[in-house]
Amino acid sequence: EVVITKAEFKIARTCLKELESLFGEMGWKVRPFGSLCNGFAMHGSDLDVTCCHNDGDKDGFPTALQMLEQALPLFQASEKFKIVDAIKAAMVPIIKVNFQQVLDVDLSFKNTGPLPNTQLLRAYYELDPRVRELVVMVKL
Repeated sequence: EVVITKAEFKIARTCLKELESLFGEMGWKVRPFGSLCNGFAMHGSDLDVTCCHNDGDKDGFPTALQMLEQALPLFQASEKFKIVDAIKAAMVPIIKVNFQQVLDVDLSFKNTGPLPNTQLLRAYYELDPRVRELVVMVKL
């Protein structure tokens, strides 16, 4: 099956709420992007998320790598998330986690570049739903 199910969307929404709860006390905002947000998700799509400070990206805040290091113990203490990998040496450091043994999540930090692209692709999708069919054919 190519089409994402309502149950998969529900799990992604639940995961986002859990992430918001996990990082909200640290003053971090959870911002989803990618196929689950732009309308082009397929069955089995992962959830792409970036964490930023609520006050924006200012000089006094930690680096993306420092934020990743602060996030790791939170995931280790969580029963709902399992750390799959922590890619620290990448240009955009990422923690790969699994949520409730169902949803793969790629979590980056201070990675706001993909957010406008997600909004643009969502706008294309909303203009004409046939755009999704084209994108899915290209992805396959």
